[in-house]
Amino acid sequence: MRQLYNINGSYASTEKKWLDKYFIGINIFSAIVIILVCVYYIVGHNWLWAIFSLLTLSLFALKNKYYKKFIKELASLKRGISGEDIVAKSLEDSKFFGNDYWYIRNYTNKAACYGDIDGILLGPRGMFLLEVKNWQGSFRVSGTDMYRHISKYLYKLYKSPINQLADNQERVLRYLESRGVNSINLRSFVVLVGGRPESFHGSTGVYVTTTDEIAYKIFTSPDHHFSTDQINKILEALKLEITGDTYSLKI
Repeated sequence: MRQLYNINGSYASTEKKWLDKYFIGINIFSAIVIILVCVYYIVGHNWLWAIFSLLTLSLFALKNKYYKKFIKELASLKRGISGEDIVAKSLEDSKFFGNDYWYIRNYTNKAACYGDIDGILLGPRGMFLLEVKNWQGSFRVSGTDMYRHISKYLYKLYKSPINQLADNQERVLRYLESRGVNSINLRSFVVLVGGRPESFHGSTGVYVTTTDEIAYKIFTSPDHHFSTDQINKILEALKLEITGDTYSLKI
């Protein structure tokens, strides 16, 4: 399986780089303010006020709800990037997919999809879209909603990726048709890393599975017998400019 990495990185990695810089800036600013306040009191020999100010400002920074929200968002992006790597390795290690398969990571094309698609697997068996969620625990899938099992009778509604993935499936199909690739049977999967679906209620429009099962689920899907010419035509339609193991979109 040939992996292709977006030369611009993923949406999550781009956001993480921005947040990392913001995080460093905020910490430097906070440290400067704390130091200046402490120096002010120390110069005036108000040692108790200096200690009090240091503790107060430090606690304020740590307990601030916006700071906590920022830390939570940064951790979520790190989990997302880690989850994408885990799924890619799972597909590669499965040995189901040889060098005639392409795994396009973090495909971003405003004309073809909303946001980015975590992974597109393309090969002789067909074309598959993957949306990766690094979520822990068990989930009840009810239509397009996903609920995490918290306790015996308690479930928490999560922001479900199902609607976005189903929408992107339709967008990709329309985009390929507009570029001369017709009658493509496209399958889409939400892949849970660390979590698992415990039950299904109603139609989801996409498949929901786990890291351990994704390779087998794809390999046992109906074989669409894509020829090398068909695969190359789809790669061309996706406007990929391939250089080694990276790609960019052709202008």
